[in-house]
Amino acid sequence: MKKDQLEDNLNERQCSVSRVISGNLVLEGFTVQGPNADQRFIRMIKQLRMAQGLINSSSPNTSSDLHLLEDEIKKYRRDIKRERKGLGGIVGLTQTLSITASVIGNIPVDQINQDHIRSVLDSFQWWPKNAKSRKEFRGMSTTEVLAIGRSRKPVTIAASTYNNHLARICAFFQRQIAIGVIKNSPCAGVNTKIDTSTEKKSRRPLYIEELAAIFEPTEFKRWAKDRPERWWVPQLCLYTGARASEIAQLRLSDISTIDGISCITIRVTQKEQRVKNKPSVRVIPLAQPLIDAGFLIYVEEVRATKHPRLFPHLDAGYTLYEGEAFYLGYGDKVIRDFCKRLKQMGFDKGIGSHAFRHTFSTNLTKHGIGVAEVALVTGHAVQGSKPDSVHVPGLQTYIDRDQCPPELKAIYATVSKFNPGVELPAYTPGQFAKAFSRKEKFKK
Repeated sequence: MKKDQLEDNLNERQCSVSRVISGNLVLEGFTVQGPNADQRFIRMIKQLRMAQGLINSSSPNTSSDLHLLEDEIKKYRRDIKRERKGLGGIVGLTQTLSITASVIGNIPVDQINQDHIRSVLDSFQWWPKNAKSRKEFRGMSTTEVLAIGRSRKPVTIAASTYNNHLARICAFFQRQIAIGVIKNSPCAGVNTKIDTSTEKKSRRPLYIEELAAIFEPTEFKRWAKDRPERWWVPQLCLYTGARASEIAQLRLSDISTIDGISCITIRVTQKEQRVKNKPSVRVIPLAQPLIDAGFLIYVEEVRATKHPRLFPHLDAGYTLYEGEAFYLGYGDKVIRDFCKRLKQMGFDKGIGSHAFRHTFSTNLTKHGIGVAEVALVTGHAVQGSKPDSVHVPGLQTYIDRDQCPPELKAIYATVSKFNPGVELPAYTPGQFAKAFSRKEKFKK
């Protein structure tokens, strides 16, 4: 797009408002147009309220009193970050609400109506794919990127992407209701999601030949050299159905053996640990193939180092995004390493450590295990059920008392039915002696 065309598009920016109520005065159906439409609209509202004596000309809190959209979005982002939402959620939220503010304009939140929301939802088709990571849009504002997008062919966005945008917008306005900025959500009536129940799911389990390639002993050992987490995280993910991030943050105190049943506990006991939701807190018995592969030997070798975590070399990483620090977790590095290896092996884009989770669940259901029983192991929430229906309250308490409750034996029976059709590479005692000898490389 030529520079003069871009400027023309920016000059067409406008604030269209169907109704403004100020004191006993109602204004309907007007548009403020131009490159500074939002600021001119604010000045107009201020002058109107001053004329009615609702505020005085020296009032320092005029913008605050108006609850302008961009101000409320900034506060909302800070609230979400304070609630320890992950970086992925923050990035998605930032993009959605940035487009929302660009389309609507920086007007008071209580002046936003359904037509504004419709305009925002329609605008996503003009947002170029992967715009923020493309060099041609580097340094541009959201408004500038949208202006270029409108000059091109519209983008067909996935139904799930549209639904995510809609959910974020609705959540923002629900928060505005909760804090008393508005009484009703402008999303009401236009918040219908696209039905995705009949769409083909992109995630799939791994086939036997793929698992055999991943765990081929010679290549697997070469890849995992001096990196204990590379050796054990994939194997544990396969045989427990756990998330790689859950495995990577395990502490030695999360591993126990009761009445011959060895278990790991997914829980939060330290500030750097995270779980996705309530069903994620669970006890997972270890299948015999993991024991045969030498996992408990490795555990004892880690205990000998006096380090509290199962994988001493992993760091609870953080990253900066727009000048703010976001927690990545202990699993970030090993997940990226594994995805890189799969890519080098020729796997399709999107196949990563999460595929072990799908492999585990699919394999068990094919063996006749019910969804609720599988969810006890994987920590999935079951649709249509109460959160506690697939959770075993107090199971860890039994383990802490060296007692083996019937529930644990039942879960062990479920795990024992998992058969991926491949043999795990055998661990050699002392395999990571060199890595453990360099304690200066250990992370807190």
